Amino acid sequence: MLIVTLNKPTMVKPRQALLTIGNTLVVFAVSANDNQQPVELATQIVYAPVLVNQEVGFTTAQTPFHQTQNTLSIDFLDRFNANSVASLSDYVPGVQASRNGAGMGEDYSIRGFPLGGRLLLDGVLDNQSYYVRDPATYEQVDFIKGHNSAWYGAGVPGGSINFIAKRPQYQPSTSVSAGLGSDDYQALVVDSTGPLAPHSAWAYRTVLAARHLNSDKQNVDSSPVTLLNSVAWQGESTELTGSWEYSRQNYPYDFDNVYAQGSPVYDVSYVHPASFAKSEYHRFELQSDTQLASNLRLEGIYRRITGQREEKRIGFWFMADEDSPLPGYYREVDENFTQNTGQLSLHYDYALGGLRHETAVGLAYHETQSTYDDAVSSYDFSLNIYQPDFDVSLPSQDQLTPLSGDIDWQESALLMSQKSQLTDTLDLSLGARYTDYRLTNVSGNSSTSEADNRALSYSAGLAWALDDQLTLRASYSQSWLANQGQDKNANYFDPSRGVQHELGLNWQPTPSATLDMALFNIRQNNLLVRDLEIAERYVLAGEKTVKGAEANLSIELNDQWQATAATTYMEARLEKTNDANEGNRFPSVPTHQHSLLLHYQPISQLTLTPGVVYQGSRPGDRANSFYVDSYTRYDLSAHWQAMPDLSIQASIQNLTDIDYVTSSAADDFLRFGDPRTLRISATKQF
Repeated sequence: MLIVTLNKPTMVKPRQALLTIGNTLVVFAVSANDNQQPVELATQIVYAPVLVNQEVGFTTAQTPFHQTQNTLSIDFLDRFNANSVASLSDYVPGVQASRNGAGMGEDYSIRGFPLGGRLLLDGVLDNQSYYVRDPATYEQVDFIKGHNSAWYGAGVPGGSINFIAKRPQYQPSTSVSAGLGSDDYQALVVDSTGPLAPHSAWAYRTVLAARHLNSDKQNVDSSPVTLLNSVAWQGESTELTGSWEYSRQNYPYDFDNVYAQGSPVYDVSYVHPASFAKSEYHRFELQSDTQLASNLRLEGIYRRITGQREEKRIGFWFMADEDSPLPGYYREVDENFTQNTGQLSLHYDYALGGLRHETAVGLAYHETQSTYDDAVSSYDFSLNIYQPDFDVSLPSQDQLTPLSGDIDWQESALLMSQKSQLTDTLDLSLGARYTDYRLTNVSGNSSTSEADNRALSYSAGLAWALDDQLTLRASYSQSWLANQGQDKNANYFDPSRGVQHELGLNWQPTPSATLDMALFNIRQNNLLVRDLEIAERYVLAGEKTVKGAEANLSIELNDQWQATAATTYMEARLEKTNDANEGNRFPSVPTHQHSLLLHYQPISQLTLTPGVVYQGSRPGDRANSFYVDSYTRYDLSAHWQAMPDLSIQASIQNLTDIDYVTSSAADDFLRFGDPRTLRISATKQF
C-alpha cells in the first residue's frame, strides 16, 4: 500500500519527483511477482464505436474516464489536402476553429470554451508559444469533450485536443506527396519509416513537410517547414522512442478583422507590407514504456521545447468607433522561449474475482519560460477602416517605448487513477490530481501579475453495457485555470473552477450503423470580475454555464454510400459578470451546429466525399451588441487510386465561395473563414 501524507503544500521539484517515483517503484516491484501467470479475466467492456469507414469523417469513442471523444484521422485531413485541422474541425460536433495570436497560433473552442492554445501532444502539453502543428507530424486528432484536470492538468472546462504523434514503425514504408492549389498553395511531404536493419530492434521515422500559402489577406503569406526525426528501440520489456523536431513558421500577426456599419468588413487587410514574423522551434522528446512485471508497467515522457521569435507587427490597435480611423500600432518582438514538460506514471493491473482493475499513480511537471525584449508605439499613424492606406510614416527607433519582461509558469502535480470492472458489464473510473502552480509575469523591474496557489481536481466515469449493441455512460470531470493577481487582503486568487456532468449512450443496432448521443452541463465559476465596492479591484464572482446536447450518426447505406451526420445544441450564458453583460450569451457560440459527410464510391478506384457544415447566428461580443450571420459551407473531395502505389486527391472547400465568420470576440476581433480553396495532390508509395 502506498500512503501519501500532504501537510503544508509545497512545490514538487523535478528532482524530488524522480526520487519519489523511484521509491514508489521499489515498493511496487517488491510486492509484484515477476513469475505471476496472467489471470483469466471476465469480459471487459469494449466501447469503441467507430464509423464503418474512417475516411467518412470522424470516429466516436470514449476516453478511459468515459467522456465523449471524437477523432479525426490524418487520412481524412489528407483527402481534403488540409494544411491544418482548423479547416475541418467544424465537422466535429461542438467544435469551432479559433485562433491564438491573430493567426500565428492554433486554437479551438469546444462546447463554447476557447482552449487558449493549451493543446496536447501525446497526452501532455504541446508547444505553448504561437505555433501551428503540421498535419504531417501526427496520425490523428482526439477531441476530448470536457477537460479532465485530474489527468491533463490546467485547462478550460469545455474539453481538450490531443494530437497523436507519428511514431517509428517496423514495417518499411515511404511516401512522397506533392500538392498545388489556389492562393499559390504548394506542398511537399516526405514520410519514411522502417527498421534500421532487417530484424533490428531499432526503427526510425523521418517526416519532412514544406508548404507555401498566400492568404486572402493582403501582405500575409506563410511558408512553414517542419522536420521530424524519431528513433524507437524495442527491448524484451521496454520500448523507448526519442524524437527531435525542427519547425520554422513565418505567418505574421494579421490583426484579425472588424465589424462596422452593421456587417463584417470583408476583403480588407490591416497588415502593413513591412510586417513580418519568424519563429523557430526545436522539440526534443523521450518516451518510454517498461513492463516491470507481468502486471506492472511504467510509462514516462519528457519533452523540451526551445524557440526564438522575431516579429514586426504593424497594423491597428483597436477600433474606438466605426466612424473613426483605426489608431496605428507598431511593435517589434524579440522573444526566447523554453518549455519543459514531463510525466511519469506507474500502472498496476490486477484481478479480483475474475474482474479487471488498474491502479495508476504518477507525477507531472510543466514549466514555460518566456523572455521578451520588445519595443512598441501606438497612435503614430492611423488606418481607414474600409480602405486602409499603408503609405504612412512609421515611428523611428527613438519613438518606440521599450517593453521587456519575463513570464515563468510552473505546474507540478501528483496524480492517481483507478479503473475497475464492477461487473461483467459495468466499468468505473476515478481520478484525482493535486497540483501546485506558480505564475510570475514581470514587466521591467516590477511584478505586474502573479499567481501562486494549489488545485485539487477529481473525475469519475461509469460505463454500462446493457448488451452487445447499447452502452450507457456517465461522467463527472473537474477543471481549473489560474487567476492572476491578489485580492484586497493581499491573498493570491484561487483558480477558476469548472465542472462538467455528461450522460451519453452509444447504440449500434446493426453492424453498419452507430448512433452516439450526449447531454452535458458545464459550469465555470471563480472567474475574475470587477469588485462592485472597489472599482480598481477584482473579486472571484464570475460564472459561465453551457447546457447542451450532441448527437452523431454513422451509417453504411449500401456498398457505395456511407454517411456521417452530426448535430449540436448549446445554450451558453454569462451567468454572473458584475456588469451589464450578466445573463448574455457567450460570444461566438451558436445555438445550433450541424454537419453532414457523405462517402460515395462508384468504382473501387474512385471515392467522392461531399460535405456540408452549418453554424447558426451567434453574438459577436460579450455585450451581445451585434450578431454574426449563420453560414452554410459546402466542401468536396475526390480520391483516385490511379495505381496501387499512386493516389491523387483533389478538393474544393467553400464550394460556393461565401463570406463567413468562424469566430468573434469583439467588434475588432473577428476571424473569417477561408474563401473558395482548390487543391490537388499526388502521393506515391514506395
